[in-house]
Amino acid sequence: MLKKFLGPLIFFSYPSFSDTCLYPADPLNWVAQYCSIVESTDDEIVIQASKCFQSASGDLSKKSDSCKIKEKYKTKICKEKLKVDKKVKTIEECLKDPKVLPFFAGS
Repeated sequence: MLKKFLGPLIFFSYPSFSDTCLYPADPLNWVAQYCSIVESTDDEIVIQASKCFQSASGDLSKKSDSCKIKEKYKTKICKEKLKVDKKVKTIEECLKDPKVLPFFAGS
């Protein structure tokens, strides 16, 4: 079941702003970014093999709700940033910050 999500992240495109969702890219990229923070690595192979990533398979299978999934994982990223970055004052502020981006392999 999870195998369909385990393709290399490098094939996912950079942000597209063609839809109405405030969060660019694919939900997979947001999950990968969150898990990269949790696992303290930017190695996509390690990220994809992590418990964090595997536990997100249920969210990733919900294709009809992709914007909510992206918001969920950006919120998780913001919660992590709030713990360590004194510049981040609130989760709401972080959610609006366009510099908080999803994971893109090689960037």
